[in-house]
Amino acid sequence: MICKKKWSKETEGVKAGGNRFFGRTRPPTGGAREAAKKRRRKMSLKEIEREIREIKEIQAQFANKDEEIKRLKYEVESLEEEIEKAIIALDQTKKIFKSKTIALIRKELIQALPINIRTKFIGIQPPESWSRLPEDK
Repeated sequence: MICKKKWSKETEGVKAGGNRFFGRTRPPTGGAREAAKKRRRKMSLKEIEREIREIKEIQAQFANKDEEIKRLKYEVESLEEEIEKAIIALDQTKKIFKSKTIALIRKELIQALPINIRTKFIGIQPPESWSRLPEDK
């Protein structure tokens, strides 16, 4: 004999041919599904505090990066100014080389340098090869 299932609320809908998820067997609806996700997602207070600390650390790193960027921009601007001064000094040397002796050229070159660099060159004597003028070909 074929074993007949006992009647219950879970099977009634299927027997009647109606809603097959009758009773407790049906999956949760949209709202219940979201509520279940929220229950699983609940964080403890310590976890929340840890997350907040991590976010603050990241913000502090970005603040440090901003300060570093400002400092680097300032350095770049000062280097650009020094480069402009060096270009001016090179232009002056082109004019000087046309009609002066090596000693005068050296003196004027040193004077054209910025002060912080000029002090390094005052005590240095030029090599002998500088004192000889190149022969005209």
